[in-house]
Amino acid sequence: MRIFKAIRHKPIRQLWLGQVFSGIGDEVYLIALVWYASSLIGTDAGYVASVQAGSIFVFSLIGGVWADHHDNRKIMIASDLARSAVVLLLPISTLFMPMNLWLLVPVAIVIASLSAFFGPALKAFLPSLIEDRSLLETTNGLMETTNRFARVIGPGLIAILSRLVPVVHYFPLNAISFLVSAWSISLIKKESLMNEPQPEKSGFWEILFAGYRLGKRDPIVRYILISGAIASGAWLFVHPLGITLYLREKITTDVGALGMIFFGYGIGNITSTLFLSNFSISKPARLLFLGEVIGGAGFVCFAYSQNLPQAMAACAFTAIGGPMTDIGFANLMQRHFRGRDLARIHRFNAALGYGCLLNALLISPKIFQLASVPHVVFASALLILIPGLVGLIRFWKN
Repeated sequence: MRIFKAIRHKPIRQLWLGQVFSGIGDEVYLIALVWYASSLIGTDAGYVASVQAGSIFVFSLIGGVWADHHDNRKIMIASDLARSAVVLLLPISTLFMPMNLWLLVPVAIVIASLSAFFGPALKAFLPSLIEDRSLLETTNGLMETTNRFARVIGPGLIAILSRLVPVVHYFPLNAISFLVSAWSISLIKKESLMNEPQPEKSGFWEILFAGYRLGKRDPIVRYILISGAIASGAWLFVHPLGITLYLREKITTDVGALGMIFFGYGIGNITSTLFLSNFSISKPARLLFLGEVIGGAGFVCFAYSQNLPQAMAACAFTAIGGPMTDIGFANLMQRHFRGRDLARIHRFNAALGYGCLLNALLISPKIFQLASVPHVVFASALLILIPGLVGLIRFWKN
């Protein structure tokens, strides 16, 4: 399998292992955060997710002004160390007071803001690890397995831990995972990286709008950024908020069952990622749009599932499309951009996606009052499915 060729490359292996641990911690944190929020304020939990989306939106744009002239490796290490310290504030605070929104929201804001620095830095860092184009494509697939493995192991771990420890103890696991990630990145020495020419110092407004200028140059990149922002916003609106609310309303209030649904999602994710990682992607745009079609269709099925096995099966099918979209996007962007421009376009893409998500989540409590959870999930699924179909037809040759 080609994926093992990438793993044998030591810097890639070090980075991958650290991100697997970090991804597991993120899944545990995410489920704990959503569970506490939905327990405290029910359908208004969308407001918690909205402040996270708003944080990523703001720092994906403004944060780039600072990040643009700093080393990606150092940005990732600093982000991990800071996130580890911040997430520990939750369990420490509960020693003196019950869990409440005044604890959850500030921590959620800071964690989300720091992820806006880490994610684009990681995307831009990958091409500096290896020059071979075919191996780089395989590495893209390998790195996608980090979150996919996490979506299997993390929820499965919660299904077990839910019987043994209180939910508040999930947060220290996330803190430890950030430390593991920072340590793994620190093991990658600068001398093992390829040198890329650094851009000249740019002004505030030039950096702020750099992603927009890069994205509008090519019709397919422009369509993917705009339609993808709508689709990713809708996707994140369903996962995890819509799934959590649907479970609590229609099936069960057991957090272990939520872990099982996310476990099914993780199985579909990792299966799709491992399969795709062993092939050269000659038509990345076609793969991307097909992934959106599959994802949207899967969420349509989930919206009308009647029991836990049906919900798990629907989420597993939906998850097949996620790696197709992400790997297709990563490969396409790496063909168009390099170095700082690659980080800029990923920051701009994150800002667009989370900007759409922010708007959706701000009105989510009202939406859930006007329509049932299954209908809201169904409408979100269409916002994923339709742009994918249009893109698949329009850019089939790409």
